[in-house]
Amino acid sequence: MQPAKGAAVKNGCSVTSQYRVLVAEDDDEMRALQAWWLRVDGYEVIECEHGIDLLNRICPVCPPLKPEKFDLIVSDIRMFGYTGLDVLEEMQRCETEFPPMILITAFGDKKIHQQARILGAATMFDKLFDLNELMARIHELVLPRPLSGIEVEGTLGEPASCADAHRPESERLGEQERK
Repeated sequence: MQPAKGAAVKNGCSVTSQYRVLVAEDDDEMRALQAWWLRVDGYEVIECEHGIDLLNRICPVCPPLKPEKFDLIVSDIRMFGYTGLDVLEEMQRCETEFPPMILITAFGDKKIHQQARILGAATMFDKLFDLNELMARIHELVLPRPLSGIEVEGTLGEPASCADAHRPESERLGEQERK
């Protein structure tokens, strides 16, 4: 997947600060936490507090609005207006390409997981989930993989590989101190 328009490239790796992630969550604290983690990791984050706003941003029905471009959507399932599943279903009706969508729910059962897969969800997490696992999945979905596991030579202060480029600097620095 290519980064959003205007993405910078460093050492042949896309820089995450140019990746746009849409976070849709009706719980203010949960939305703020997810957005904070993504921003700390260098992503540009746009927040929605309900399904109506989410759908209007990616598949607007009222001219002259145009769909916004995102590299990934992270959405709660149960929200006001449209659920995350409703949005996935509507995305299939629109005549445009959509980014991967991660769904999160506190009410996940086998039926909901199956419905999410059928509608094309990239992944589904049940609350309470590990934020590190969410971030790892996000990196898998929006970052280019290094070719054949080849690491890019880094200079002082720069990460040694594409994967390292997208981890928080404090985490990388801690590893360097231990070496």
